[in-house]
Amino acid sequence: MTAILAEHLPSLFGPGRRPAWRRTVARRLLALACVALALSTVLGEVGPGPTRRVVVATAPTGAGEPVTQGAVRLEERPAAELPDAALTALDQVVGLMSTVDVAAGEVFTGARVLGRDRAVAGPSRRLVSVPLALSSPGVSVGDRVDVFVPGSSTAVATGGQVAALPASEDQGSLTEPTAVLSLRPEDAAAVIGALDADRAVGLVLIAHHVPSDAA
Repeated sequence: MTAILAEHLPSLFGPGRRPAWRRTVARRLLALACVALALSTVLGEVGPGPTRRVVVATAPTGAGEPVTQGAVRLEERPAAELPDAALTALDQVVGLMSTVDVAAGEVFTGARVLGRDRAVAGPSRRLVSVPLALSSPGVSVGDRVDVFVPGSSTAVATGGQVAALPASEDQGSLTEPTAVLSLRPEDAAAVIGALDADRAVGLVLIAHHVPSDAA
């Protein structure tokens, strides 16, 4: 070892250095090398944490659009970074409607798709994803609602039904709360028109009770 160090560090092992001093330097350098080797071994043994195989978007899917086979795949992700509701099978999302805008690389959760058991659109109905001006804490899935532009007393649409209320963690980069509504075609067109008039303004939902055959 001393010969190797002398070859690579001639300034420390030249003829002017005393043998005892050279041996001390060699021992210290050897100790440092051993510590470095031990650290690299320990760090190498600390691998990544546990992972889960989840459904990830490979292409954007807009709110209200069906999730296609080519827009998703299964991917291993660190379990600590995943939401508890992350979906783990492609058939949990393919063919279902996305309730929010989902960007490529984002993980699908149950609230990001409208499940078959929530197919409340029915004949002659349309599903529309609506940004809300308020969180509407009194509104629940299944409620009948009227839709208003903030500050207006005239409803944009009436007799809508709440199909889904994605939680904030399911909405990706969206900053406003969102609801998925089942609406008559003419009401769906009116809601979309109101949103197109000013996309920065969310709408307000007012829940009410109506007979179940009023849709």
